[in-house]
Amino acid sequence: MENYILFVAIASATIASPGPGVVLTITNSIKDGFHGAIFGILGVASIVIISTLALL
Repeated sequence: MENYILFVAIASATIASPGPGVVLTITNSIKDGFHGAIFGILGVASIVIISTLALL
């Protein structure tokens, strides 16, 4: 039971923390506004599309 509680705690922290794409977007939008953030958003989206197509 102790391992299960530890697993749930670590899994919850992992799910609640933002990933690198979110951190990049927030940083760029604070620093440069919408126009600065859009290139990061498009970059992350294109990597997701390329990675998905590579699996096919």
